[in-house]
Amino acid sequence: MRIHVTLQDALLEDDGSVAKGKDPGLPKETLLYRYEQMVQVREFDRRMLMLQRQGRIGFYGPILGQEAATVGSVAALEHKDWIFPALREGAAAMMRGLSLTEAINQLIGNGADRCKGRQMPCHYTVKEGNYYGMSSVIGTQISHAVGAAMAAKIKGDDIVILGYMGDGATSANDFHCGMNFAAVYKSPAIMFCQNNQWAISVPLSKQSASETLAQKGKAYGMPYVRVDGNDILAVISKPVFFDNRKEEICSRTFGTWSQKHPKAETIIAQGDFLVSGATRFTKRIQFNDGIDSYRKTPAEIQALIKAKNADACYAFQVRNPLH
Repeated sequence: MRIHVTLQDALLEDDGSVAKGKDPGLPKETLLYRYEQMVQVREFDRRMLMLQRQGRIGFYGPILGQEAATVGSVAALEHKDWIFPALREGAAAMMRGLSLTEAINQLIGNGADRCKGRQMPCHYTVKEGNYYGMSSVIGTQISHAVGAAMAAKIKGDDIVILGYMGDGATSANDFHCGMNFAAVYKSPAIMFCQNNQWAISVPLSKQSASETLAQKGKAYGMPYVRVDGNDILAVISKPVFFDNRKEEICSRTFGTWSQKHPKAETIIAQGDFLVSGATRFTKRIQFNDGIDSYRKTPAEIQALIKAKNADACYAFQVRNPLH
């Protein structure tokens, strides 16, 4: 079923081409690198979900259909900025330095697990990458993200806090508390809601009567925006809307909703972002991240990712042989 919804500033057409006059001008190497991030997490998803279905991993939260929203939003950050994930932001952890092997170590809870077996599977943490530990409890990370942003403002740190949530979190008590504190104290946080239309088994229609989730930011006095979560160029470029170094840091809201699903296996990933903070959000449009010499074709990227996943899975099998 195709969802018809008005989106702000979509950059990609249905066939994947860039809309006329809307090319953000990102270098080819940068685009290929972002593509690799999306391919990597999708292939990782496929393999890990198979292991979970076999009973060899106790829990796994796939990101299928939300790759562009996650990769695009992290791409708009500087490395010093902090990420407070919800449940399906494993790609963000990998972009911040989590290797595939380390991810598998955590998933199976072996001796190399940096969480020492004290976390559920698929609940990564990357301290050196400013990636906060994940939590399956709906909405709890909203208050954590806002609190960290308030602390950063008090300390005078020039950073932004990116806090993720799903559509279900907007129905949680933490949502109101976090949003209100963020707006009143003008914290440099961006609350990024990935609306995939289901809070576990509860559809969006049973969660809210609002036309969009992004507009909830207005009730708290925050600017808000809504973009197609499958349009990675729009997701990367839209944070420019929140860039405001010269003004006082204040709260913002940002929302995505994905209506394009070019392949049958790609679930629809909607999103509505609620943001707090008139934030300095990146070195905008120079998202190279040290990849100026990146020269791979899409086919080479796919082959590389499959090999990397195979190597990581081999490490899993060596440590956990089937009997």
